[in-house]
Amino acid sequence: MRFTVTWLPSIERRLTEIWLGSSDRAAITKAADEIDRQLRRDPHQAGLKFDDEIWQVVFGRLAVLYSISDDDAQVKVIDVDEMPEA
Repeated sequence: MRFTVTWLPSIERRLTEIWLGSSDRAAITKAADEIDRQLRRDPHQAGLKFDDEIWQVVFGRLAVLYSISDDDAQVKVIDVDEMPEA
C-alpha cells in the first residue's frame, strides 16, 4: 500500500527556513525528498516509534516527526529539524 504524505503548512515553512539558511541546500533537498519517498513506501519501516502515535525518521541533514493513519493510508509530518553537520 502506498501512503499519501502531507506536511503541515507550518512545517513546510520551517523546512523552507532550514533550506534558505543552509550552506548545502542540495543536501536538504535530497534529505526531504528521500524522507518523502520512504514515508510513501512504508512509514512503519522508515522510522522509529517515538511514542504511541508519533514516529521519527532521520535522513541526512533532516529529522522529522510524523503520525500514521493506516485506515486512510495517510502520513502527516508534524515537525522537522536540521541535524548538525558531521
